[in-house]
Amino acid sequence: MKQIKFLFVLALLVGFVSGVFGEETKESMQKAKEIIEKKEFMKQSGLNELKELSSSLSESEKNALYLENRKIPALGLLSLVVPSLGNWIVGDSKGGTTTLILAGLGLGGYIGGYMMVYSAFSTTPPDSSLAYTGFILYIVSFGILIGSEINSVVHAINYGKEYNNKLREGLNISYNYEDNSKFICGLFEHSDKKENVFYINLLSIPF
Repeated sequence: MKQIKFLFVLALLVGFVSGVFGEETKESMQKAKEIIEKKEFMKQSGLNELKELSSSLSESEKNALYLENRKIPALGLLSLVVPSLGNWIVGDSKGGTTTLILAGLGLGGYIGGYMMVYSAFSTTPPDSSLAYTGFILYIVSFGILIGSEINSVVHAINYGKEYNNKLREGLNISYNYEDNSKFICGLFEHSDKKENVFYINLLSIPF
């Protein structure tokens, strides 16, 4: 009889402890999600808080958070198609805003230079001074447009890499999935298996 009572009390104690730790884990997970969504971990204070919270999470929970929120830096190449598109997709709002400003200035100067050259040759005799100024403005503005595109791509890719590195650091994940893993059926696998793998050098695609 005493043994039954002891087992009953032990079961209650185990249930109570499990419930307490379960609630703590849920709270840690929720708080970690908020820090990640607000990108607070990109600053040192938020990064330290995320590290502390992740210490109470299991490896599977931390990996799930990482896979759910990681960026694909290669998508920054989309800025070559539409200015700043890659920046916005990877969450690089600063780079996206800068690109739009530079692209706007470049486009405005490009059009202005063209109009100046057109006006210069519309007169008789042609206004060589106006044509020269317009031509210089045209070339410089074209350079700004090209430069803004290149800057957009580089900034977006670097931001995506920095984001992933800090996210891994905050979640205490030492393994670099992007460099060393294959994405197999939606889950990363650390072995060298070849079957059912759809992997591209720049990004991994779940299927």
